[in-house]
Amino acid sequence: MGDYDSFVAKFYTATGIDLTQYRQSQMERRLTTLRDRRGYTNFTHYLEAALHDADLMAELMDRLTINVSSFYRNPERWQSFGALIAKNREQNGVLRAWSAACSTGQEPYTMAMVFSEFMTLSQMEILATDIDPHALRVGQLGIYHSDDLLTIPAPMRGRFIHTLDPSQGRFSDDVRARISFKLHNLLSDDFPNHLDVVVCRNVFIYFTDDAKEKLYYKFSESLRPGGILFVGSTEQIFHSETYGLTQIAPFFYTKIG
Repeated sequence: MGDYDSFVAKFYTATGIDLTQYRQSQMERRLTTLRDRRGYTNFTHYLEAALHDADLMAELMDRLTINVSSFYRNPERWQSFGALIAKNREQNGVLRAWSAACSTGQEPYTMAMVFSEFMTLSQMEILATDIDPHALRVGQLGIYHSDDLLTIPAPMRGRFIHTLDPSQGRFSDDVRARISFKLHNLLSDDFPNHLDVVVCRNVFIYFTDDAKEKLYYKFSESLRPGGILFVGSTEQIFHSETYGLTQIAPFFYTKIG
């Protein structure tokens, strides 16, 4: 067994994260760069060090989970998203939404702000999940640098952001109360069900074709009939009907039934 393959097997035993479901050339290149930067010449020694060094492991997890996010990323898509949800949501009851692989929380907070344009905060429940506990802690705190908050429309900033000091702001208690941040492994953990909305953007591109197909099925099963799946800009689902989904707009799919 090669050095990287051995690392993948031992990492799975230690963390439950199955790197064989990720595109190997892409993931190995990312991790080799990080390993070399930390001064290790092989993955065996690098993993041994990471398992005994919380900071090194946190950095490794951050690299694995590709924590890149921003508020209202691709704003025209969020405008389309809001219009679709307002049109298709069940009028009675609470809107149940899931931000899968939510990174440091920008996506679920964006979802809450978009939903707030046509419903009260008490009418929404947003589950925000990720495999990286450090990223989830950032989201739970709801504190972000002022520069990062500039992509939020000014009316929403005024409504939901409390300035802590010139360099940072925090989301208000009422919006943070609508979002539940939880640790979750897309490849191995159970999925929630009867959801109105699932947002999973810019994640599928890192998985193998086999892993992607399994996720398409599982996301479809999570949605109620008529529920909406929102994916990333390069993540078109070919033959979506195979998974019980049909495309209703670019990057948006609805559960058939």
